[in-house]
Amino acid sequence: MAHRSDNTYLLIEFAALYLGLPLAIWYGLSTMHLLIIPVLILASMLCLGLLWNDPNFDRRLFWNTHVPAIEIRRVSLLFLLCSVLSFLFRWPSILPT
Repeated sequence: MAHRSDNTYLLIEFAALYLGLPLAIWYGLSTMHLLIIPVLILASMLCLGLLWNDPNFDRRLFWNTHVPAIEIRRVSLLFLLCSVLSFLFRWPSILPT
């Protein structure tokens, strides 16, 4: 069973990655388009460093090549769907006027 502090840490991590970072990019960096990619790269490197230094993390699971094909297809289709939707909703704003 996880400790209360572990659950709190996971909640903070979830909020930071899935709420804080997108909101920071949306509101804080929306006028500085060139900084979005470096911020995302920096955040991913920070997450990788935290994960790599976690003694409870089994590093053999990091690159799990034994993923069933159904999972790869599902993730690929979801990525494609999100890419198309984001392109369709962004398209009017990137057209020259």
